[in-house]
Amino acid sequence: MERHLLQPTIKIICQYVKRFEENTNAFETDKAISKLIGAFPLNTSVDEILLKVAAIDRLYSTNVYAIYLMAQHILELNIDANLSEHDPEIVMRIAELQIQGKIRHFYSFATKYCSWHNQNSYPIYDSYVDKLLRAYRKRDSFAEYSNEELYDYPCFRKIIQKFQSFYELEQFSLRDLDKFLWLYGKEYSVGVSN
Repeated sequence: MERHLLQPTIKIICQYVKRFEENTNAFETDKAISKLIGAFPLNTSVDEILLKVAAIDRLYSTNVYAIYLMAQHILELNIDANLSEHDPEIVMRIAELQIQGKIRHFYSFATKYCSWHNQNSYPIYDSYVDKLLRAYRKRDSFAEYSNEELYDYPCFRKIIQKFQSFYELEQFSLRDLDKFLWLYGKEYSVGVSN
């Protein structure tokens, strides 16, 4: 049975951003990653990338079980210019990692990695955000898209921008919207069936 879905107003977003920031676990996690990215903003050294990959993977539970391979992969992609140019395709390139001859997809991790390097351009995808966006699409038709488009980062970013525009939330940063979508999405997902 689906629960009541809150209208994403300015007041509601502010409440959820405040709740996120008052959540010691979430706040301290953000603070730690922010310090790490601040200390190592570039992606030109495998040891620095390795620290960032390990921290983001562990603190966000993204299940990148080949941490060193992912760090090498990011180094080889030479992503810093892409990040500064706000290139959404770099997320898809980071997400696809070859492990023992098979391509594995670490999409959620890649969105988080890019977001931490440029929060104004890279909204974060995770399963809570996914479910919440689907619920709002169903109720309000804020955008037309297929479920598969949520897994295509250029499309996902456009969906987030349409969400922001439809509900007149342009005053909020993508990071503030991330906080709302993740925290409320987590609450909303409890007891909601597909």
